Amino acid sequence: MTDPSEAQLTNRLARGDARAFEGLYLLFNERVRLAAWQMCRRADWVDDVVNEAWRRAYEARAEFDQGRPFLVWVVGILRNCCREHARSRQRLSPNDNDPLHAIADTDPAKLAAQADLLAALDACIRALPLPDQVIVRKRFFEGKPLRVVAQEVGIAESTLRDGRLPDLYDRLRACLAARGLDISSVFSAQAGSETQWILGERADREP
Repeated sequence: MTDPSEAQLTNRLARGDARAFEGLYLLFNERVRLAAWQMCRRADWVDDVVNEAWRRAYEARAEFDQGRPFLVWVVGILRNCCREHARSRQRLSPNDNDPLHAIADTDPAKLAAQADLLAALDACIRALPLPDQVIVRKRFFEGKPLRVVAQEVGIAESTLRDGRLPDLYDRLRACLAARGLDISSVFSAQAGSETQWILGERADREP
């Protein structure tokens, strides 16, 4: 999906307006961070690889091809940063199971599309009341067992399972539908075991 201001900013960038790069950074940084997480699956890597990707993109801004989506271009640079970071970590810790092979197989265009979907999901989560945001993030992004989430938020596990989570799922589905997105596609972009859990459990309750 092309953001309304992307074309204007990239046109200005092509004319040598360095300030346009700042606008593109503000427009896409959240999605670049989401792509970094999707690629590396290491929260402790995200800041380093994202900062390096933006630094390289800024230095190479004159090489940007306007015929290519800006986010895809930056994610391509990000992939190289993630790959180099993984290699350096493997040299330091040969037994560390860093995802070098997975990074090599990533497609920048696919990652950029997934980041768009996850950004929409994040916006819908942020629209929920704060206690509900905490539940969603603990369960589906931190991957905590339902029992643990119930204990941490002070809700009976049965109440969370049979009432609160289905209600949250329905609210997220409605929010995403209003953006023209299907919740199954968005949660598939999250690509975790919890994705299948929520879809499977909710499907059992639907007629």
